[in-house]
Amino acid sequence: MLFLLIFLGAGLINPDSSKTAWIVFPYFFLFLPIGFNLLGTFNLFGQKCRMEKAGYEESIIRLKKSSMAIMILAAVNIILDLIFICINHDINFVIEFSYIAILLLLIASVIAFGVKYDKMFGGVIRNSN
Repeated sequence: MLFLLIFLGAGLINPDSSKTAWIVFPYFFLFLPIGFNLLGTFNLFGQKCRMEKAGYEESIIRLKKSSMAIMILAAVNIILDLIFICINHDINFVIEFSYIAILLLLIASVIAFGVKYDKMFGGVIRNSN
């Protein structure tokens, strides 16, 4: 839920770069891995300690892969916004850098989740049966 709240917070800032297609589309695509992350979290609640392969892939593996995608897309958004700032000089720099700061907060929260993920699921082994 934190990822979704940070994502929505970045959208509410409405920087000047949000009126540019090559900035706004990567931002919108960030919603997909966030949605998959939420779906993986909800699937994890219904699982038993001893999971089937499908349950393992729909919860634990989905959380891992979607978190990586969130981090990559947030980094792409930051890079594209920095390019936008370099190209356009007649913009509100405070809002643009606030947008970048919120995306950095999103990356930091994904890294914190990754540390927690490693502690929770680092010892999970997959049975070959």
